[in-house]
Amino acid sequence: MALSRNQRLNLVWAVIIAGGAVLGFTLAALDQPLSSPVPLSLALSATVAFCLGGSIIHWRLLDEAQREAHKTAWFWGGSMGMLVGLLVAIAVMALAPDRIVTLNPGGEPDDYLRLGIMWILLTQAAGYGLAWLFWWWSRR
Repeated sequence: MALSRNQRLNLVWAVIIAGGAVLGFTLAALDQPLSSPVPLSLALSATVAFCLGGSIIHWRLLDEAQREAHKTAWFWGGSMGMLVGLLVAIAVMALAPDRIVTLNPGGEPDDYLRLGIMWILLTQAAGYGLAWLFWWWSRR
């Protein structure tokens, strides 16, 4: 029995999510510093390759309207989300720098770097989601 287009899309995403879950649970089970960064680097490289392959398959299964929705959402939504995240970060640093420290008292500098990276990724993803919803809503 041949799979429909939607079933193939669902299968691709199920495999990608399962692969990410296996990697995450494996790393969480280790829960100790690794003696060498090589195994982690190899695992992360394999995960990136796995997800990239799944994304390529997913992209090829999309129709033109879905592709345009994603491209528009990433360009406009991701860019505007990143801008909003940057402006909020600058405002917090300028107006309330002590608030940053209270998020992670006694934190190391790399903790703040991770916090900033996650903040920008979060605002980009939120901007993407809003732009994607707006794109589909405006064309219904």
